[in-house]
Amino acid sequence: MNSRRSAPRVAIVTSICTLVIGAVGLFVMVFLNAFVLDEYDAYGEVPIPGSAGLELPQGEVTVSLHTMVTGSGSGLPVPPLRLHVSAPDGAADPVLTESIGGTTTVNNDARVRVWVMQVSTAGVYEMSVDGQVQGYINPR
Repeated sequence: MNSRRSAPRVAIVTSICTLVIGAVGLFVMVFLNAFVLDEYDAYGEVPIPGSAGLELPQGEVTVSLHTMVTGSGSGLPVPPLRLHVSAPDGAADPVLTESIGGTTTVNNDARVRVWVMQVSTAGVYEMSVDGQVQGYINPR
């Protein structure tokens, strides 16, 4: 009769421990994703308007709009932007595909994917960006 009462207690204790471990794991995953694993500026940033040389790897590169925001909002509107990329000598120009993504905001720091670039050869690419960014705080 005693073993009948201990089985539900074991199940309850096990489920509570699983719930606590899951909640801690979720918190750690969100923290790591937002502050440690997020590499939105892995290859550098170019001020808008402005230009810079960035070392890019071969393969797919995400190009994002990065700015500061005040208050809270549902998304970051993407202004009309122009991106010109000059490949290094002997390399083909990268292929740009517009691909507007969702907005990520952490501590008033907002980013939204604008383009995906296919780079055929690793090297230093000259980037030039211009657009209507008068209402944005430190756009890059």
